[in-house]
Amino acid sequence: AFVLVIVMVLVLYIRVRNHLGKPIKKLVDEVGVIATGDLTSDIERPRYCDEIITLAQGVGEMQRKIREVVEPVVEMSDSIVSSIHQLTRASKNMSNAANQQAASLEEISSSMEEMGANIQQNTDNSVVTNKVAEEISRRVGELGSASNNSYEAIRNIANDVNAINELVMQTNILALNASVEAAR
Repeated sequence: AFVLVIVMVLVLYIRVRNHLGKPIKKLVDEVGVIATGDLTSDIERPRYCDEIITLAQGVGEMQRKIREVVEPVVEMSDSIVSSIHQLTRASKNMSNAANQQAASLEEISSSMEEMGANIQQNTDNSVVTNKVAEEISRRVGELGSASNNSYEAIRNIANDVNAINELVMQTNILALNASVEAAR
């Protein structure tokens, strides 16, 4: 009887293990696969034990619901990654354009500095030219004054020459009259 009880317990243990243990172990393995993030495998439905079948169905339903929630998130993340790549390209393009504009602004700044230096040099030249023009104006004024003095002197000389010419003419007339008198 004791041996028979032990054999029955052993047979019962093997049957319980086959009917309950294997399906539970398989279900635990499938839940482990889901826990790693793989939602593609389907939960197999065990053949025995209504509670384990219900548990497997519940885990399968949970997997399907998780898949329904995760798939849009994956699609959204793929879309976000694509948008990030586009933004990165746009950012690089904007960075390149900004660098080109910075280089252009630097060239413009350099040109403006050169123009400023040229304007300063032109201003300095204008000041020197103004001083030279004032000196020329002063000298022209002096020259005009000297010219007026020269003109007055030349006019006086011309008057004196005219007076001398008149004297010479009168002397010539007198000499001519004297010659005519002498010849007579």
